[in-house]
Amino acid sequence: MNWQTLDISIESKIAWVRLNRPEKLNALDMQLFIELDRVAKQLTKNRDIRGVVLCGSNHNFSSGLDIKSVMSKPTNMLKLLFKWLPGQANLVQRVSRNWRQIPVPVIAAIEGYCLGGGVQIIMGADYRIAHPTATFSIMESKWGLQPDMAGLLGIRDVMPRDIALRLSLSAETINAQNALDWRLISQVDEQPEQAALALLESFSQRSPDAVCAIKQTIRSHWSSSERGLLARETWNQIRLLINKNTRIASKREMGKTEQDYQTRKNW
Repeated sequence: MNWQTLDISIESKIAWVRLNRPEKLNALDMQLFIELDRVAKQLTKNRDIRGVVLCGSNHNFSSGLDIKSVMSKPTNMLKLLFKWLPGQANLVQRVSRNWRQIPVPVIAAIEGYCLGGGVQIIMGADYRIAHPTATFSIMESKWGLQPDMAGLLGIRDVMPRDIALRLSLSAETINAQNALDWRLISQVDEQPEQAALALLESFSQRSPDAVCAIKQTIRSHWSSSERGLLARETWNQIRLLINKNTRIASKREMGKTEQDYQTRKNW
């Protein structure tokens, strides 16, 4: 696909997804919504990649919704919000939720502005690393709206409810240290993209099937019933015990081989 608003590359089995509207501080227009949805679906099917870095061009993640562009056509809001059933994700929600469904780890590397829809998108990532000067705001209430891009799925996983209410109601802008203290992000680093890459490279030393099984178990069953979590642990462990990459991992750990891992199974 000829990407117009994204810069996509795969290097050493790490996929880089870079929002690329620098003239608009990577604000979200219709084309960017569409392309974020498409690339996430493509990466979900790619069994060769070992991780994803989600970032923005020109030292900004995203300034949020490009309201003027999105509102230029009356049909745009219908395209963004339409869904067949209430519990399904519409386009505006999929650009956050989709990252949760990719089997491999997704790390957001954040610089500069991360506002409104930008915050919603990074909350779909598994881990978020921000530059010390990055700024954040859940700013939908400024426009008389509520957050509706599925970012609350991630926020409820990591943030106390009272802090989530405060940030959503006030639309205040906070710095990286506040975001870290309040668990909106996972780590602060002077070089977030390099830190994200280093972390994914460390994950790549493990069996790709084990990595996917662990993400699936934690993502899907972290807040489920005890019965559900125990069942998922057991089922995934059985799959891993008969998996060729598990045997390779054991031999690598004991120093008996430097064999590369095989392409992972579907998870």
